[in-house]
Amino acid sequence: MAKYPWWELALVRWGGEHAQVVAHVVAPLLGQNVLDGRPTYVDTDWWQGPHVSVCFPASPEEAQTLCTSGLVARAQELLTSLGPGPETNPAQHQDLHERLARYERRPGPLEPWLPDGQALLRPLPPREDGGGSELDLTVQQAHTALREAELDLFAQIARGELRVEAHALDLLASVATRFTDSDLRATYPSFASHAEAYLATDATPGTRERWDEAYARHQPSLVRLLEQRIHQTTEGTLPANVAAVTDVFAAVADSTDPLALFGGSALPASTGAFSSSEFHTELSHNHGWQNAVRYNAWFARYRLVVNLAYRHLSKLGLSPHHRFYTCHLLTRAAQDLTRTTASDVLKGLSRA
Repeated sequence: MAKYPWWELALVRWGGEHAQVVAHVVAPLLGQNVLDGRPTYVDTDWWQGPHVSVCFPASPEEAQTLCTSGLVARAQELLTSLGPGPETNPAQHQDLHERLARYERRPGPLEPWLPDGQALLRPLPPREDGGGSELDLTVQQAHTALREAELDLFAQIARGELRVEAHALDLLASVATRFTDSDLRATYPSFASHAEAYLATDATPGTRERWDEAYARHQPSLVRLLEQRIHQTTEGTLPANVAAVTDVFAAVADSTDPLALFGGSALPASTGAFSSSEFHTELSHNHGWQNAVRYNAWFARYRLVVNLAYRHLSKLGLSPHHRFYTCHLLTRAAQDLTRTTASDVLKGLSRA
């Protein structure tokens, strides 16, 4: 990535509507080449108020020149042309934002929010405590490579042609089939882990029952989706939206050493999730599984890809709750298709 520090052109809209901001503000700006061909990526964030960001590297002097040459003024003009967004009270979002800060390990104060309806240029804030690691740089590389695919997806969402929830289901199913080292039994337990950690901590009472009822209603179509993605992965015919995104994931993962990015161990940190659920309690005592994956290059690669997928979906507007829900649905479908359970797969280290 570039040697200069990164900057954020933040487009603040408390009411959200990120897809509209990208389609009607960001896309026109980038189309006018206002950043002189610099590597750029688009991001969305809730921290200190919902906003869309155009992120790019520049020296402080170059950033000042861009500002005085009209970058912020042009962005403000386009943002204002959208009109006022939905009325939003920051106090009503405090609980959600505190939980998001915990999920994402976000540093710094959550308040005050940035001024609503404003475009501003500032140094890019770190997304996590201790930002700037090789893993952070790899995530930034993925963001930059995903720019065109994500601009297209945002445009589809803005036009009402795509729901991010549908894209999430499609993408995660494709990730599970494309990036396995054998079959679904190698990949779907990570979805189970993600969902079970949430169900054991922040989910409201009755969430599992509601999710299972939803799965029962949609079971045939969900199993069929996985069957289709298995076939399409084999034939190289994944749908265009997910092919564009997973191609980037593959290229980024192949350009680095995922095991080294995770500090030489592919195992997730042993705190938090490992003690939060029955599933994770079993996993914490499953030394066979831990020994098998700790230094496994494939598992590190898959873990990197899955986390890039989650980050991509959050950017497009998928809520954490719906991400966990999607993982639960795909876990149930994969269990039915393979006639296994995630716990049994991990106990037996089952492979095709």
